[in-house]
Amino acid sequence: MKKKRILLHVMILVLTVVCFGTGMYGAKHYWSVQPKTYYAHQFQENYKVIMREVVASAGKQYLYRRDFADDNKILVKGEKENITAKDIKVIYRDENRKETYYNKIESYSWSDYDSLSKKQKRRYEYWAKLAKYMTEYGIVYDDSSVKSIMAGNDEKSIKGKSQGNTQYSITYKVGGTQYRYVSDFDYDKSDKLIDQCILEYGEIKALDDKGIMKNLKVNLRDFASDMEEQYSTDYASDWNSEWSDFSQDIEEILNNIKVCNFGISKNMTYDDYTHQLIEKYNDAPENLFENERYKLMVICICIATIIAALAMFIILMAWAGYRKKSGSAGLHKIDKLWIDLWLILILAAGAYGIPKMLDILASYWNTSNQLVVNIVMIALGIILVILVEMVVLICESFVRRLKYKSLIKTTLLGKICSGIKKAVSYILLNTKTSILTIVFGVVSLVWMLVALKMAANHKLIIGVIMTIVLVIAVVTIIVKFVCEYNKIADGTKKIADGNLDYKLEEEYFFKMNKKLKDGINNIGDGLSKAVGESLKNERMKTELITNVSHDLKTPLTSIINYVGLLKNEGVESENAEKYLDVIDKKSMRLKNLTEDLVEASKLNSDVITFNKEKIDIVQLINQSIGEYEEKFDEKQLTIIKNIQEEPVYVMADGRRTWRVFENLYGNIYKYAMESTRVYVDVKCTEEKVYIAVKNISATPLDFDADELMERFVRGDKSRTTEGNGLGLSIAKSIVERQDGEMKISTDGDLFKVEIVMNKK
Repeated sequence: MKKKRILLHVMILVLTVVCFGTGMYGAKHYWSVQPKTYYAHQFQENYKVIMREVVASAGKQYLYRRDFADDNKILVKGEKENITAKDIKVIYRDENRKETYYNKIESYSWSDYDSLSKKQKRRYEYWAKLAKYMTEYGIVYDDSSVKSIMAGNDEKSIKGKSQGNTQYSITYKVGGTQYRYVSDFDYDKSDKLIDQCILEYGEIKALDDKGIMKNLKVNLRDFASDMEEQYSTDYASDWNSEWSDFSQDIEEILNNIKVCNFGISKNMTYDDYTHQLIEKYNDAPENLFENERYKLMVICICIATIIAALAMFIILMAWAGYRKKSGSAGLHKIDKLWIDLWLILILAAGAYGIPKMLDILASYWNTSNQLVVNIVMIALGIILVILVEMVVLICESFVRRLKYKSLIKTTLLGKICSGIKKAVSYILLNTKTSILTIVFGVVSLVWMLVALKMAANHKLIIGVIMTIVLVIAVVTIIVKFVCEYNKIADGTKKIADGNLDYKLEEEYFFKMNKKLKDGINNIGDGLSKAVGESLKNERMKTELITNVSHDLKTPLTSIINYVGLLKNEGVESENAEKYLDVIDKKSMRLKNLTEDLVEASKLNSDVITFNKEKIDIVQLINQSIGEYEEKFDEKQLTIIKNIQEEPVYVMADGRRTWRVFENLYGNIYKYAMESTRVYVDVKCTEEKVYIAVKNISATPLDFDADELMERFVRGDKSRTTEGNGLGLSIAKSIVERQDGEMKISTDGDLFKVEIVMNKK
């Protein structure tokens, strides 16, 4: 059984690995697969995002060159003060001046323009322009593509950082001068670029309108709303207010962009998202029809392995706890552990570990770092196998505990509940003592608090007196309890010294001591009873030895005597035949006694195996009565049967059950009064069969009926009959070994045997 269990465990784990491996392989190769159109869309959307960012950076350069490249350029004209580009830069860096201007602008924030005077309107327009340029400078100030221009290196071509593998070149016009914003890669080397795009008639189009670039078209005006949103959030300041409307500036920027060139470097970086999309596009199928077929195969394999594992799991649960030799349920050492604590720890580990691993797996799933994906998948598989094995072990342990009816006892919750139950039972058992103890404790605490309060309120004498009274009360109770306990201890010592009739008669104040006294008195009674039973057993052993000796000695003596007569008189003597007949009978009696003694010993030691089968007990009883009819006729014993004709089936060993009735009828033949009746009754219920055999004894039944089922005890105390006193003992053992019950009762001279057996 153990080897089979281990094999099933291994098979379940193998199926778990197959299911997990197949599922992960399918998820990696079939579920995450998308058609070419999907990756083409992702690629083009990514391309558009890069285009928008590059155009936005070029637009910031345009704004700087238009408004801030010349420090002396007057941006805001006023009646008293003109604001130049240099002033804007200085104000931007001076927090105090910026705060001053901000407060002035704020004073017009909630004004109604139409209600203002001409002078106020001029001031309003002055501060509005200042706010607009401050906001605009805030946008371009932090852009890396403008840094070289701000530093005074105002070249016609400004190099920017490549957007991953995407290279670009944008030409825009400021005034009458053209400027170029180009990636750090030399864009003019077009032979090293793929998937190139150019600007034609306001639209950016692919040079080669095939494959991943198919149908790629984007109008520069499509970037307007995105650029406006980006500009409005780039400069997070209170200057960014109702005056910061970039729509007009963005339109101007787009109108002045003359050339747009984009392309992907052939020497791509593997980790770049663009490269990954191109690779996935090249590997992706045109459609997913074939992929769906493989997905169905993966699902079928996973379902088949799960069903097979469940079938093995069910078999394992059916075998759990049964031992090959005894066939009964039993616990293992592991079942002594608290199963609920086990379960909590495993659930916690699974609830934390598996989602964590899945998160890591998901984060790397679509990346190029497949080594990490494979390591995480292997780790996840190992964790899953361990969890499956732990769950199987827990389920086995759970089933074993159920079969052994010890589930509650072997759980932490059960232990806690059991402890609470014992505590509550103890409190309820000693309710009065518990209540009195709690009340006394509360009263003592209140008493001491009052005493301390008195002492604190300059009533020291009263506080001391109250404390002394409390101490005297506590000492008195303790002394009384100890005195009662010592008296009980003395009484216990007297009983332990052998005075089993000693009783603790005194009344005690504490209920706990009263119960202890009653328990000790009961122990004395129990010891007296045990001693009486021991003496009785010793007496029965003595009688048993005496009876066995007598029953063996009588036939053996006869055999020896008659063998001696044969030796003296010779075989030719006329009495030789009579002597041999006596020797034969005594030998057979000695043989039967020995066989019965051996059988009784085997029955009591459970050596004999019973071959139980479905038998008709009614037919068996009728046949056994028929076998003994001639013997009963010798003593004129009349059989009165009260037996139904319909079959009644029981699970029993037919040959040994026959021996039961054979022993009963043999007992009747030996001890029944002649010319009387023998009653055999059979009654049935839904589950039981009741068999009763009654007869009238030839001698008075002046002894305990239960003694007749002891070995070597006979109905005639003089032991003059042919019996050996084993028949009823053997019959009782046979009935009990077949899950039945046999009882003997007497009423005057009436002797009655009752047998109860289970119906099939």
